[in-house]
Amino acid sequence: MKPKLKVQQYHSAASFLRNSSKFLVWNETMNNLFWEVTSNWQSGKKINWAGNVFLNHKIVLSAIHMASGYLLLSTGKSEAVERLVDYGSIKHWDIKGIMGARESVEEFSLRWQNKSEYSSGNLTKRFTIFQSFRIPEENSPPGDGRLEIVQAGELEWPRIRLWATIFADEANPALDRQAAIQMAKSMLKNKSLFLLKEGMQSLGMAGFGRNTPNCMVINMVFTPPELRGKKYASYLVSSMIIMAKKRGFSSCLLFSDYLKEKNLYQAIGFKVAGDFCEMKLAGC
Repeated sequence: MKPKLKVQQYHSAASFLRNSSKFLVWNETMNNLFWEVTSNWQSGKKINWAGNVFLNHKIVLSAIHMASGYLLLSTGKSEAVERLVDYGSIKHWDIKGIMGARESVEEFSLRWQNKSEYSSGNLTKRFTIFQSFRIPEENSPPGDGRLEIVQAGELEWPRIRLWATIFADEANPALDRQAAIQMAKSMLKNKSLFLLKEGMQSLGMAGFGRNTPNCMVINMVFTPPELRGKKYASYLVSSMIIMAKKRGFSSCLLFSDYLKEKNLYQAIGFKVAGDFCEMKLAGC
């Protein structure tokens, strides 16, 4: 006998968060995008649908069908994903793609293809999520120690724009250039983008993107190709972790498409938390 699962829809970001936050925090790392989406919703950005799947009056899956047509999924039980597929099919959802924890995305895709006109899904973007679990023990500037991290200013925008473009091109698969530029511009406007400098020379950048109740997401970590191998990126990221701690956040998250066994993030104390992916549905 199948468990009885109930789907509950919410019509405001406040009611969704009020009912879902405790569940989402349970796996805050993998569910981190929900806080940005609900924040945008509260600011007036439209969505198509938001809700939870309940089992015995307990939430076992959260989802938001965004205006872009993408469905954002939390981590959750397989049977809850199946119930959401049935619900979305009955409601005639027009889903362009799926994003979230990889297990949920793949489960939903397999079940959705049996309910819709789309035959399969294509994994278009995959990221490993890293989480910091400790403050770096040592954070001495590399080289002669004359480096400093400063908040980026408007005068630096031409350089930042160029670096954001290279950052997008180097991703695997490549990111949309305009999306990367807009992200950098938003971080600059929000005073959350920082530069590593030696005198007047800029050596790299990194910034804070979204945040969850307990974590800050570090994004746009970049050093130009000719300056790599000098531990600038490690120093930048370590400094961001310390900065986040001073702001009251217990850890930092990083999305990386660099999938070798060990990278600079692990070398400075990050651990792999899981895989996040975006899947565009075939035929869309």
